[in-house]
Amino acid sequence: MLKRLFVSINMPEDLAGDLEGISDDLAAELKHSADFKATERYNYHFTIKFLGSQEPGAVPIIENCIKKALENMDKELEKKVSLKRVDYATGNRMIWVFAKSAWMAEFAKKLETELLRANVGYDPKPFTSHITLIRIKDFFGKKPKIARRVDKDMEIKKVSLMESFLTREGSEYDTLVEFQV
Repeated sequence: MLKRLFVSINMPEDLAGDLEGISDDLAAELKHSADFKATERYNYHFTIKFLGSQEPGAVPIIENCIKKALENMDKELEKKVSLKRVDYATGNRMIWVFAKSAWMAEFAKKLETELLRANVGYDPKPFTSHITLIRIKDFFGKKPKIARRVDKDMEIKKVSLMESFLTREGSEYDTLVEFQV
């Protein structure tokens, strides 16, 4: 059976709590104008690379690609993510926390290189550093303005290989392996 995989950086609990507060405020603003689903706080993460459906035998190969990408990282790059703003994304169907991280951008490039060398397929979309807070199914009222600044930083401590399970209630995730950075 194929595994739906992605590589991510997961949220520390304190930051997840802060983002949940922002998400709750947004949900209150949207409740009279949109049909939506908020992401559960335990599912907050930065997707570095979506790998899609993979054979179970590819997992050790992907693990090796992650290890090699981490080994080839510039040791001088600060292992930090700066959360900057909340706004609509992808055609106003999602609300993201946009972030900046030179480390994550570099890691995404290194990982792509290793995946290509190992002949592992992945989603070719360019890396955009974000966290999905809310998915919007439809607007039935006036679309509220939701843009706001977020000034929070997060230290990057681990990279995770995750498996995604699609359910009626939304995606559920399982951590297959974590790598210290």
